[in-house]
Amino acid sequence: MSLKLLIDEDSQATLLIRLLRNAGHDLMTISEAFLEGIDDEEVLRYASQNDRVVLTHNCKDFKRLHKISNNHRRVKRQIANRPRHLRFATLQ
Repeated sequence: MSLKLLIDEDSQATLLIRLLRNAGHDLMTISEAFLEGIDDEEVLRYASQNDRVVLTHNCKDFKRLHKISNNHRRVKRQIANRPRHLRFATLQ
């Protein structure tokens, strides 16, 4: 199953991008979308409008946004105790 991901600025590691693309996932980075520097609420809005799941290290802020709005798909976060390219969990 392929995921449609939006990779947040804090998660745009070259190795991660390459591994996800090689695994067949449809992804776009914040840089590729020309969204550098926008706030998290706008990142989440863009992802929702484009039917993408946000992949981020910034769990605290996105978790807060996730709780106050359900107008988006899921947010993926990277978990600190695993290798960078394997750190995924879902905020439900």
